Amino acid sequence: MFAASNATRYLSHGTFSNGVNLLGRLTQRVELIAPRGTTSPNSGNPALPSHHLYSSLLQKTGIEIAHARMGYNPPMSDERFTVRIAVHLILIKDGKVLLMRRKNTGWEDGKYGLAGGHLDGHETVTDAMIREAEEETGISIARKNLQVVHTTHRMSTNNIEYMDVYFTASVWKGEPGIAEPDKCDDMKWFPLAELPENMLSYDRQAMEYFGKGVTFSEVGWSKTG
Repeated sequence: MFAASNATRYLSHGTFSNGVNLLGRLTQRVELIAPRGTTSPNSGNPALPSHHLYSSLLQKTGIEIAHARMGYNPPMSDERFTVRIAVHLILIKDGKVLLMRRKNTGWEDGKYGLAGGHLDGHETVTDAMIREAEEETGISIARKNLQVVHTTHRMSTNNIEYMDVYFTASVWKGEPGIAEPDKCDDMKWFPLAELPENMLSYDRQAMEYFGKGVTFSEVGWSKTG
């Protein structure tokens, strides 16, 4: 907890206006608990709330000022946990699957993976898959030709929680090619039985489950039983 000295320190480092506003709001909170006119046990002054309320006020002020200084907004108590969602395309032709080698993405570069990416928000997973397929490979897929074949609840190696939705496409327009050369330096069709060693582990596992007809999996979680 931040004591009064901490609150003073943050007030003296460029956060005075924020501190005054926060202090005003917190004072209102205290007055709701102990309206002016409540006798202080320390001084008998009827204009002040009790000492322990002011101590709490200073501690909360220090915390909120520190948060404001760092640009951090603590989640409200009624907010719910959110999880990232990614879509992946298992595109198969003549017994081979299309894989792309990552480059300059900052995540598992040098490894092959399926075409796909994150939802942008305010779009369905199907719309996201259509968009990602066109952005990354240049092909166009109609909604009616996409089918969800596997879903993974995954804890990534950097401790970010994902829901991965895997699609297949029966028909598409165009010839797949590298549409984002700044993020991909190779694209190949690999035989289903000869996937590359340097492949994203979760895509490899999803491919294995897909081949077995398994539609759901949990990946990256420590087993407890």
